[in-house]
Amino acid sequence: MDTITDINKSSLAGLLAALAKANMKVGSIANADGSYTVTYEPLPSASDGAQLSETMPSTPPVANMDSPAPAPAGAHGPFVHARAIAPKTILYTDADGRDEIREGGSRSWRNCNAGNIRKGDFSINCGAIGDDGSFAIFPDEESGKAAIIAPAENDRLHQAHPQAGNLPLCAAEREPIRTLRQVHP
Repeated sequence: MDTITDINKSSLAGLLAALAKANMKVGSIANADGSYTVTYEPLPSASDGAQLSETMPSTPPVANMDSPAPAPAGAHGPFVHARAIAPKTILYTDADGRDEIREGGSRSWRNCNAGNIRKGDFSINCGAIGDDGSFAIFPDEESGKAAIIAPAENDRLHQAHPQAGNLPLCAAEREPIRTLRQVHP
């Protein structure tokens, strides 16, 4: 930290404005006998890597993405991650690191999201594996269609079984509710 001493009260505001303009962080301001002492330091820049986004995962979505070895040959398995890599282009990745690209077509087709469901907690609960910036990306068409009917299905089950309390938000995660009835002969 750097220090500036013997600052009079009338020039303190100008100094603080100059430090802010120079992207400096004020550490402390001390007043001693009518003059001020200011300590300051440079603000960390985004390129320093000082702060990572809270939404950015700390591990790769697929374990072997850090491996220099090529993905194994063969057909892809279930997709575990997807992201937009260019306008109208989605890259899907399976658990073994094999990639598939969906390019062109409609947004709902590229994202396997027939209902154009927005990204967020609901879509994640329904099995979304990524987003294109605005809309969720599902691993397959069946998962995307299940997310469309989830709110209606949730309401229907809650009306039929109010004692169940809070039900999951998505049909893809819900197990059938089973009621046990004792049958007397």
